[in-house]
Amino acid sequence: MKRSFGPGVLGVVCLVGCGGGTSRDPAASSASPIQGGSVDTIHSFAVGIAQLSQLQQHQVVFCSGVLLAPNLVATARHCVVELASAQIDCASSTFGSALPVSDVRVTTDAQITPTSDFVHVLEIVEPTGSDQAKVCGNDIALLLLDRNIQLPQYVAPTISPPMTDPTYSTNVTTIGYGVDSPTDDAGSTAGVRRILENVRLQCVPDDSAFDDCLTAENKHIFTAGEFESGIASTCEGDSGSSALDQRNFDAGRWVGFGVLSRGGLSQDGKTCIDPVYERFDAWGQLLIDAAMRAASMGGYAPPAWVNEQPSAPVAVAPAGGCSVAASGKIAHPRWRLQTFVALGVTVLLVIRRGRASG
Repeated sequence: MKRSFGPGVLGVVCLVGCGGGTSRDPAASSASPIQGGSVDTIHSFAVGIAQLSQLQQHQVVFCSGVLLAPNLVATARHCVVELASAQIDCASSTFGSALPVSDVRVTTDAQITPTSDFVHVLEIVEPTGSDQAKVCGNDIALLLLDRNIQLPQYVAPTISPPMTDPTYSTNVTTIGYGVDSPTDDAGSTAGVRRILENVRLQCVPDDSAFDDCLTAENKHIFTAGEFESGIASTCEGDSGSSALDQRNFDAGRWVGFGVLSRGGLSQDGKTCIDPVYERFDAWGQLLIDAAMRAASMGGYAPPAWVNEQPSAPVAVAPAGGCSVAASGKIAHPRWRLQTFVALGVTVLLVIRRGRASG
């Protein structure tokens, strides 16, 4: 069934995030697109998310997500849970209340429009521990849908073995619905699914393939339950999209490392940089429990990955938490403190009555 937001067309207006200032401080923000990517009409496991809480102001928030099962979507928590500010400070930023499920829609369409085939959300699953209210390290949510989306294959999250296993590549594919450049202040390029392959990972804490990347300076904007991907890969609107293991992707298998949480802006304002992802292997039991519930609701056998034994919870490592430097390891460039934003993008719903007005 086609569901429309109402008569009209969508014009896009970006949030702060990648279109914001260029100051570099320990704060972070919530919005992210695939920079330098190409339009993707093939990989329907990568979904667009429309959040309608601002619909009365004729605005819609776009995020991205990934189908782990026919009625189960993984995304960034900030896409479906309130934040006090889009500017994220890992020391103090926390989540508020979850949005009403009636305000969230999911689509597999390659371009989000008012007439896209939207699926409703029945339940939002998020971390609930007393120590899991902070944004950094807890920016993951799972959406249980009101109907199954049938695809030949879904994304398998890395649970066990974890993403640090040497069988995985240190390159990833990213697919999302964000703008294609932070210079797109009007957000006119958002809402289109784009893909970028062979993006180099920059830091995976506790992974012996990487140099020391979780330093005393970086721990204010980064936790051991997260990882950093290539500098110029994602931007506003890509929040919730997954980083897919390149080796498996090349073989036609979809294996996801996590969901995009936040990122920053280069000093010249022309590039979204330092994308930070929430790791799936830090949330194995949450994923398994949600998948079992989704399978029961959807009337299908649970995906094979629910039988994987979750790895030990990834603790927030102290300064220097990554492996020490060694020959052949990936050297992580020194982080530059910056403004980080949660990577969602707001779009303006332009209502047209009669003749189109400017």
